[in-house]
Amino acid sequence: MKPLVFQAGPSQAAKWALRSVSFGVLVALMAVGLAATSAISGLNALVLLTAAALFGVLSLLLVVVAGISIWQKGKQGLGMLVLALLMSIALLAYPAYFVARGISLPMLNDVTTDIDHPPEYSTAAVAVAARAGHNPGPVSIDVRKAQQKAYPDVQPILVDIDSQQAFDLALQAIKVLGWQVIVAVPPGKHQTFGHIDATDRTKLLHFVDDITLRIGPNQGQTQIDIRSSSRVGKSDFGTNAARIMRFSDEFQQLVDNL
Repeated sequence: MKPLVFQAGPSQAAKWALRSVSFGVLVALMAVGLAATSAISGLNALVLLTAAALFGVLSLLLVVVAGISIWQKGKQGLGMLVLALLMSIALLAYPAYFVARGISLPMLNDVTTDIDHPPEYSTAAVAVAARAGHNPGPVSIDVRKAQQKAYPDVQPILVDIDSQQAFDLALQAIKVLGWQVIVAVPPGKHQTFGHIDATDRTKLLHFVDDITLRIGPNQGQTQIDIRSSSRVGKSDFGTNAARIMRFSDEFQQLVDNL
């Protein structure tokens, strides 16, 4: 085996690999920071993150070129090569995770606890304005069945408390989760079911998603049905189902503490 002997002159490929991934990391941090402060939309932040990932891919290609150059010609720059490799892996790990989830999960962006009769979003002027005119429409039964298969734990919440108490606890759970309430209509004499519309933001890019809850009696118990919908994209990568499960866990904990 040919010994690795370093000769004068650094590997230009190693230099550019490190520069490329460093720029990619800078772009990624800028995208996340701007999205967090609402300086740019989640969609624009996603464009920037895609560009950052491309710089990470370019860096990996340059790492390969640099590795061949260092091994065959004894060029300097092994430290830069290793650093560029580690930074590229870190930069691409999160996008790779979401790509894997996107492949394994069904193509849907609207999840509900009641696939036969999903809760409907409020058509009140304040709710429509809060959704910026976006109105999640009906979803085909085939998509709902795919949801049921992918997320069997997303089920209606049944509790042994009255509807008004369940409504109040639902608002408490929403506050803990950090959702923004848009419309809250309690169950009363003139309407059997309580209704809550809210919005939530995704953690990384702060996409705004819509949520609606329906709260009412069901055979001596109170049933809560939830629907969570993404405004952007055809796949939510599991975000809406996870949001519903977080609410369910938080609500159940409040009920258990009564």
